[in-house]
Order: sequence, then C-alpha cells, then structure tokens
Amino acid sequence: MAYFPYVRHHTPYCHGVGWNLFARPVTHLFNLSLNSSIVPSQWKASRITPIPKTAQPATRQDYRPISITPILSRLMEKGLVRSFIYPIFLSPDYSHSFCDQFAFRPTGSTTYALIYLLHQITSLLQHNDNVHLIALDFTKAFNTIRHHSLISKMCTYAVPDCFHNWLVDYLRGHIKQRSPKTNLRFYLLMQV
Repeated sequence: MAYFPYVRHHTPYCHGVGWNLFARPVTHLFNLSLNSSIVPSQWKASRITPIPKTAQPATRQDYRPISITPILSRLMEKGLVRSFIYPIFLSPDYSHSFCDQFAFRPTGSTTYALIYLLHQITSLLQHNDNVHLIALDFTKAFNTIRHHSLISKMCTYAVPDCFHNWLVDYLRGHIKQRSPKTNLRFYLLMQV
C-alpha cells in the first residue's frame, strides 16, 4: 500500500534536475520501508554535535548537544507525523487526551501554551485567593523515555500495523555517535 503519494510538482531549486528524478525513488523507498516495517540502519544513526550556547563556552553546560540525523530519516519522520500522528490529535475520539498538549501538534506552539496557562490562572483567580503552579522541565525527556512505554501508548491509537512496526524497528538499534570534530573529552563530559 502506498502511504506516501508520489509528489508531482516541479521546482526550480533542483538546479536543472527535474523534481521527478528525486521524488519518485524517494517516495518508493519510503513506501518500501513503511510496508516492510524495516528502517535502514543508516537512518537510525545520528551524530551528536555540541553547539555553544555562549560566546566563550567553558563548561559542558555552555553547550547544547544537537543530534544530526540523516535527511531521509527526517523526511520520513515528517511524513509519518503528518500522515499518522496529526490525525490522532485532530480526531474527536482522542481530543480529550490532548486538550492540554501543545508541543508536536499542527496548531501547537509555546505562545499558545502561555496564552492557555495565563487564561487558566486568570480564571482560577476569579474564584480563588491563590493559585499554585508547578512547572517541570522536560528538556531531555525524549532522551530518557522508555521506548516500550512509547510503543505501548501508540498501541492504544488507531494507527496501521505497518506504522507501529516501523516505529518499533526505528527505536530498536538507534545509534548515537559523536561528531568527528568533537574531542573525546567533551563527548564524555556530555554523557555525564
């Protein structure tokens, strides 16, 4: 079954090469990967590259580790999110589960989250003298999430088996490598 429709657009940005020369084989590759539920090992490898947060970085806290993933992996991920995840968010059957979810949604943003929070606090203050707010930082949440928990959660939604199995294969054997430009001392500090 073809989950990724072939894109028929032409673009002037391909430097004389027709878009069809790129889109047709990539679309075929994506559909083959999804239908077989096999993710090429090259798509599972990512490079960790430290990016300085300050002008003069001195400690590991002054760096932000950025994971560089292969472009085909990112394109496939974007297509899968649009095809399978966004419809879950928009489905009336699951809307109650995501009423306060702002990240990774087609209409979500930090600004919308702050507006929603301000509205909730203002509404509560109309009937209460005090409002207590607990804020949690989930900055590295995806790095520490148990993959089997994520897969179990995905089982509760109406997604095709091939997507579920593709996700299981993607999460199995995911490799993170340090960038060749990163010295070993820095890489070991980032792992602490």
